Amino acid sequence: MIEFLNAELGVRNWSMSHLARRSGVSTALMSDVLNSKVPASAKFCTKVARALKEPPERLLRMAGHLDPMPAETEETEEALSLFAALDRARRSGPTWLTEAP
Repeated sequence: MIEFLNAELGVRNWSMSHLARRSGVSTALMSDVLNSKVPASAKFCTKVARALKEPPERLLRMAGHLDPMPAETEETEEALSLFAALDRARRSGPTWLTEAP
């Protein structure tokens, strides 16, 4: 999960403290989790997932709070998450399949 969060920070060009604020957790807790000083609690995972607009189950699985999904199910969940992130206009026609985000 730490690698995922660090990658998301880079992609979004967010600081650790920005993610902490958006998540409603302290900067100290965010730092401790990202530096492997404390494990990510289920509550932490849920708050961070919401701030990132990710399904909470994704972070909960990464942190070991939920059992891993079979590979096919994980791919399906990711595809559904990407589809849900598209705006309504792009979802309504077949062009969303061929357009780059």
